[in-house]
Amino acid sequence: MLRNGQPAAAMAPDPFASQADLNVEGQPYKAYRESGWGDFVLSCNSLILARANKDNCLLRAYALMCSGKAYSFYAASPFTREFVLLDGQSQIGSICPESPFSRQAIVDLPDAIPLPVQVFIFWLAMRTWK
Repeated sequence: MLRNGQPAAAMAPDPFASQADLNVEGQPYKAYRESGWGDFVLSCNSLILARANKDNCLLRAYALMCSGKAYSFYAASPFTREFVLLDGQSQIGSICPESPFSRQAIVDLPDAIPLPVQVFIFWLAMRTWK
């Protein structure tokens, strides 16, 4: 993942489990799903930094909590891979592939959200693009 044209983060998703090792500006993080149908979690040194709840397994939608703030993150349409991030009713960010067949994405999330959480949000979207 590039930020301002410079490498800022790397992700190593596990193809057989709902988890990934993240490295953001040299710091290791873990993204994973709690046992069973639990929440998706971002942690660093056993400290939980963000949590995403997926209420309905048929929808590509998450309730995201980060630093005591609640966000909604969901697919913009059932027919595209674009995701939007909302703060209340206001769209504050989006993630979408560069083209319908691209493996590269445009991540447009606010700087107010810490970079490790931005990478976690991207991982949530990427999981549905398999």
